[in-house]
Amino acid sequence: MGSFSVCCAMSKLTIHEGDKIKLIPLFPSKNAPSASLLMDDRFHPLALPVTGIYDDYGCIGEIEEDANTKILEKYFGITIENIMDIVTDENPSPYTSVNKTGLLTVDYRTLSSHELLKKLGYYENGFICTGSCFSTPYGEIKELGGNKFEIFFSSPVPESKKFYLQEIMERLDICYETNQSLLDLHHLMTDEWALLKNHKDAELLLNSKPMFILDAFYQEFSKSSELKSIVASAKIEIERVFELHNKMKEIMEKAGKEWYSPVYSLTQNNLLFPFKNSEAIERWYWEPLQTENPELFEALSKFAVFAGNMYRTNTEFAPAFQGTQYGEPELELKLHRLASKILRERIKKQDH
Repeated sequence: MGSFSVCCAMSKLTIHEGDKIKLIPLFPSKNAPSASLLMDDRFHPLALPVTGIYDDYGCIGEIEEDANTKILEKYFGITIENIMDIVTDENPSPYTSVNKTGLLTVDYRTLSSHELLKKLGYYENGFICTGSCFSTPYGEIKELGGNKFEIFFSSPVPESKKFYLQEIMERLDICYETNQSLLDLHHLMTDEWALLKNHKDAELLLNSKPMFILDAFYQEFSKSSELKSIVASAKIEIERVFELHNKMKEIMEKAGKEWYSPVYSLTQNNLLFPFKNSEAIERWYWEPLQTENPELFEALSKFAVFAGNMYRTNTEFAPAFQGTQYGEPELELKLHRLASKILRERIKKQDH
């Protein structure tokens, strides 16, 4: 990945290397409309913001430890840096870093290629001069020698997969961490991530996208004169959510229906309202939310205030996009001066 700048989702200012930022992991909304009418029509927040420094490569570094990062690290068993690497990766894989093996049931690095293929469900069905052949209903993998493999699909390769197949085969040609490549090949053949401890969590994390906010704007727009009272009432409000959640889950299970909404029937006054479509709340935060954790409740309160101000300033939840490298400060200033002039005129008219 090359060096590039990204855009602050709220201010639309260019984020430069070294800028302090908030990174908000987002998840694509189900059945998103073609045109966005609400701030979370296309994407919704998956987790609380992570604070750090923009590293000029679409990622976040120098991450600050807080209640949120501790919760995520404990849940996934990997560092917050590794989690953010997955969120910011354009084509994420749970196998791209040896430090991400906390997501897996076994450490694939300890297995030989043959052991790994058998663990993935392949069976040895023959032998050629260069090595063994392994098969599944999805296709066949032949050992070419020198830690190189060749893949044969049992049916024509879909166009959508051809590019990724070529990319992975090129990696195999240079013998780049062969066992890792075998896992990627298996994913390519089956559309499944093998050896993962929890496939639902993997789906959420691997399909997430980063939203960047300049920290100065987050700090300003998460302020509230009523923040202390919001935090104080948070515990009672969330207990009500737990009670309602458990009742609805019981009703749905008795009716033989799937239950997936952890924050059913939330009002806009509830701290969890911004996460009303996020399955991660029940999976990642449910247990910590039922403990005495003032730092977590304050973070939730600030995010609820910030999300409300996003709505009031016509800002939707959307992933970062790449703009002009280092931005065009003079042009950005011209834009904001004109916007400021128009807003002052509107306020003046309202006062009269």
